[in-house]
Amino acid sequence: MPQQTAVLKLDASERERLEAALQGGIFEFRSVPHAVFSAKGDGVVVTLYRSGKLVVQGADPTAFTARYLDRVPEEKREEPIAGVPTDRELIGGDESGKGDFIGPLAVAAIRVAPRDLARLTEGGVMDSKKISDKKILQMGPALRAYFPHAVEVLEPPEYNAAHARLRNVNLILAEAYERVVGELAEPGSTVVIDQFARDKAVLNRALAPLKVELFQAHRAERNPAVAAASVLAREAFLLGLARLGEEFGVDLDKGAGDPAQAAARRFVDLHGMEQLPRVAKVHFANTQKLTRDGGPG
Repeated sequence: MPQQTAVLKLDASERERLEAALQGGIFEFRSVPHAVFSAKGDGVVVTLYRSGKLVVQGADPTAFTARYLDRVPEEKREEPIAGVPTDRELIGGDESGKGDFIGPLAVAAIRVAPRDLARLTEGGVMDSKKISDKKILQMGPALRAYFPHAVEVLEPPEYNAAHARLRNVNLILAEAYERVVGELAEPGSTVVIDQFARDKAVLNRALAPLKVELFQAHRAERNPAVAAASVLAREAFLLGLARLGEEFGVDLDKGAGDPAQAAARRFVDLHGMEQLPRVAKVHFANTQKLTRDGGPG
């Protein structure tokens, strides 16, 4: 993924809060001219200048600002997805956990009436990657209480069995979307899903028996119905990750980078390598790294 840059203006309290949060984490600090600090870690380089300007560079700077500052940079309004109607009921779909070594895969669909599309945007519903975990856990119950929805959570053992059978994550997603969309759709329903496979035919084939009008697009979360589905999927993933941590008595981390690898190491040291499929997607390269490192430490 290409590097992106986000720029925000922080007030004094935000500056203090951010520096304290990074000091207690995995960030490596360095000196930069005219800056209060510069820190590298978690896939980003963060520089806070004395003027209060914060520059975040990395693959997903918006995710960083949402997590550590509970806000996102101002962005240009994206164009609507071509052809998707705004005057009829939409079923939006999205997933969460696909790129996370530890935790479940969650797939969600939600049915939204035309009058509620603008309400979702006005209520702050957007791509879940741009919302802090805290807000996700607040928004999820409200969406579930108001909108018809379907959420499928593939816990790691179920996910690993599906991957052993299909050998392809996109086929796992396609099957899950057929089930969640099938709970909400009728023939002729309009469905919008964030495109996850290079070949649109993967999902077209899976949903063909439902006889729906299907739109697939990259960054489909710009559509409010898909954004709402992304929130429900992310909520389900976060709750699933928390349940696994409580069940096994280990702090588990998102993603597939160093924090997740360290969490997997803690799990293996406590429960053994043979138990890893109960919490992790074992086809990830992280598993081979644990094995190369010698199993339990």
